[in-house]
Amino acid sequence: MQRAAGGLTIGDTHVYEEPFDFAVEEFLYEQLRRRAEEILGWSLPPVVRRWAGVYSAPTDARVCFREEVEPGVVVVTGWLGGA
Repeated sequence: MQRAAGGLTIGDTHVYEEPFDFAVEEFLYEQLRRRAEEILGWSLPPVVRRWAGVYSAPTDARVCFREEVEPGVVVVTGWLGGA
């Protein structure tokens, strides 16, 4: 997806099996970059910023998870794409 400022968002990688490893595997991002370049037909500029976070999602049949985990701290999440 091209952003309003001209930058590209091309995707990311995920590990779905627990326990999750919080380390970023650079070779996966290189594979993603190479594939994007093949599709686009040109070399991508350097990566400026990368999301390396953890997504939370319901692990049961609920569409949305909403729970106050501590006083004043509410976790709200919903289905994620991909899995």
